[in-house]
Amino acid sequence: MRVWDLFPQFHKSRCALLGIAHNENQKDPEDPKEIVDNFAGPLKEHQHLIRALLFWKYVDKKGYSVDDTTEITTALKEVFDEQSESKLSQTAHNELDRYAAAGFMKLREKIPHPHDLATFLVDYCALLDTNNNN
Repeated sequence: MRVWDLFPQFHKSRCALLGIAHNENQKDPEDPKEIVDNFAGPLKEHQHLIRALLFWKYVDKKGYSVDDTTEITTALKEVFDEQSESKLSQTAHNELDRYAAAGFMKLREKIPHPHDLATFLVDYCALLDTNNNN
């Protein structure tokens, strides 16, 4: 079995993290698959950090000033949804999906033929550490 066959087990949010780290997202992913409305497994304990990082990137992308309480309040309403299990709005899920698509493409480009999971994970961590310096 090839590593890419294991992708469904490799959390999509980790691809989103890679997209965020490299400041890349796709405007319209070719095969959009929405991120589930919860944080599973080991990501659950880091859900607040993931939401905070997404919020920070969203505010930056929109050009909102952190000193403008009206803009920040608007951003809070656009990103968060208390009724959602993940506490993220559909807008935020769409953003995560775009980052995940870009992160996945980055993986395919930089790690095109992974042969075993251990090496793939080491390469993934190295790619995550490089940010967008390449």
